[in-house]
Amino acid sequence: MKRFMQLFLAIVLTLSVAGGISPTKTSAASFIWPAGDKDDVSSGYGERWGKFHHGIDIAIPGTVPIKASASGKVRSSTFGSPGNYNGYGNVVVITHNIGGKTYETLYGHLRSRSVSAGETVSQGEIIGYMGSTGNSTGQHLHFEIHDGTYNGTQSNSTDPMKLLGTEFADTPPSDTFKVIKLDSDQFGLYSKMGTYKESSTPYLGWTFVVKQQQIYNGERWYLLVHGDKVFGWIAAHQTSEYDNLQKKYLNEDVDAYNYNLDEKIMTLNSTGYVYVAKEYSDKYLVIAHSQPMYIAKKLVNFDGQYTMPYKAVKITSDAYGIYSTPGVYKESSTPYLNWILVSKEQTTYNGQKWYKLSNGSTVYGWISGNQVQELPMKRMDLRVDTKAYNYGFKEEIMTLNGGGFVLVIGEGSDYYHVAAHSQTMYIKKTLKD
Repeated sequence: MKRFMQLFLAIVLTLSVAGGISPTKTSAASFIWPAGDKDDVSSGYGERWGKFHHGIDIAIPGTVPIKASASGKVRSSTFGSPGNYNGYGNVVVITHNIGGKTYETLYGHLRSRSVSAGETVSQGEIIGYMGSTGNSTGQHLHFEIHDGTYNGTQSNSTDPMKLLGTEFADTPPSDTFKVIKLDSDQFGLYSKMGTYKESSTPYLGWTFVVKQQQIYNGERWYLLVHGDKVFGWIAAHQTSEYDNLQKKYLNEDVDAYNYNLDEKIMTLNSTGYVYVAKEYSDKYLVIAHSQPMYIAKKLVNFDGQYTMPYKAVKITSDAYGIYSTPGVYKESSTPYLNWILVSKEQTTYNGQKWYKLSNGSTVYGWISGNQVQELPMKRMDLRVDTKAYNYGFKEEIMTLNGGGFVLVIGEGSDYYHVAAHSQTMYIKKTLKD
């Protein structure tokens, strides 16, 4: 018998360390008594002394630990002040997701508090000790349950006696689409509800796609996938959701990479779309094919001072022509009105600044400065190889190599107008609405 008990305890200890025991202990979810039981209630819910009592009082002498009535996240752990849990002294408020609904529990007049705001607590975990702080006539726990969140008027309060011990049924999985980040490895991954699979520690900080969710033992659970791989179920309170997904269409075929942009995952087709979860300085975190991946921004801001190798000018007047050299007429400038050209060389002639106009290998000639507008340009570095086109994107001019740079002259909703290799051209923006 002694040998059997030793073996039994060893199995229980192994399961506990491995995470094999589900984080909830009951077959169906319920609120448990935070201390004592119904025989220890000294004051009930409802009208009392000419005003409404929004909870129940539990009075027990001695050193009495206060337990979390259900698993959840600590919203507040503070000493009540006017307008903020007035009169409750040391108070803890916990947010719960039970049966697919949000509840909050309040524990007032504590002698001391054992948890801090933002912490995740399990059902039955000690959060403090019974006391008589704040407006109190003796040691007791003031306990409230709110159907929804606690507010200043306590309008969501409900009679705790009606919910303590009440079981909430589990729900079947429902299809959903969420993108989450794994924030906590408090519990592991489960192959199915209640069946431990593996530790979640190796995946801490990972981004996943949620394809299904389910309420089990009063806790919301997510089924995590990453492309074609199903990782398993995890408690939702261990995650945070990317809640501003933006659906964007691709302007062209785009390569997608890992986080460091040094390993290609796949090429996304221009006929498709992605969900943008987060924007960085040099990339987008996007979701496509049920998988997180990163698209490099083709252009990124260049920090620091930079001397432009040439200028971009727009011909705004045809009052005079274009000259082979300043003072020597070549042709009318009318056909080039509103053109934007590159000027690699400038000079002063008869007190007037002149610009030498070119575009790639074509040299047009010189034009006087009073006929052009000099356009501001900003250096931008290329992150990846990028195709460049003529106006209207009817013809590809060249591929600009990643690692180089362009000078941005202007931009539209889905393109950049740039100068590179002494030539003006157009680059598509990767994403569009």
